[in-house]
Amino acid sequence: MIWEMMQELSEDIYIIEFDKLADGTKAVLGDTEHARERRIEAVDFQTAIKDKIKTSPARRGYVYRSSIAMFQTGEINCLDEYITPFDYAKLDKEQQQEYSYYEWDDRDGLYEFFKRIAYRVDFLVCSFNDCNVPYEMYKGLAEKEIKEKDVRLIIVQN
Repeated sequence: MIWEMMQELSEDIYIIEFDKLADGTKAVLGDTEHARERRIEAVDFQTAIKDKIKTSPARRGYVYRSSIAMFQTGEINCLDEYITPFDYAKLDKEQQQEYSYYEWDDRDGLYEFFKRIAYRVDFLVCSFNDCNVPYEMYKGLAEKEIKEKDVRLIIVQN
């Protein structure tokens, strides 16, 4: 999953030098020679993650109606058996009644992984904006409230 995620993010990743990190991030990584030698990458949350989950679902096709119901209730985690509009058109009217057009993302795929990241970051952004933060923590920001476009995610590889 990590390899697939890094491939998906490859166009959005940029390298950050250790000295350009915020002091708090340096403290978490440990300001050691080993930490300074690590490859540190980042992505802008809004464009790399949030915008990806706002797009239309990755899969679409005609699926058995009963499978859609089981997928929506969580009885099954993926819809592997579906047919294309071309194949659907070949079916007779009675067979077509068994299917319904559906658009979805697999629960164990990248879309779900990105949704989980987005949920956690959104929660942290809201928590930050809702608390009384000392001036020293936000004095470099244009305003006290941060937005999703202000967030970057740091990726550190060993």
